[in-house]
Amino acid sequence: MADGRMVRVTIDPVVLVHGPGWPVAPAEAIARLLEAIERDPDVTIAILVRPQTDTLKSVDRSELVTGTLDRVGYRAVLSPIAVRPARLGALFRASGAPGGPLPDAADVLRLAHESGHAVTELEA
Repeated sequence: MADGRMVRVTIDPVVLVHGPGWPVAPAEAIARLLEAIERDPDVTIAILVRPQTDTLKSVDRSELVTGTLDRVGYRAVLSPIAVRPARLGALFRASGAPGGPLPDAADVLRLAHESGHAVTELEA
């Protein structure tokens, strides 16, 4: 307020949302994730991915294994994901799911996909 005018500062914080059962990213990768989302105000959700290394199986409607899939082209998402909370709230209000349990990372990604929000991917 050096010249006598008020300046309004808006902070758009970032939160990390855990994906239970997902591989946990190393600390240096999480630091890069936070840097990426904080650097670009247009990014709503940022995730860390790595090449899929686990065996992938296909199953039928009865949950019986029917084959092994080629891992090429598949990616594993690591936990946590970075989200701008103001936009996270908008996603859940739009889903018509007020209250209830707190969302995990899979919920956030599903709702983002369904509502057309872009998800920024970074190599873990």
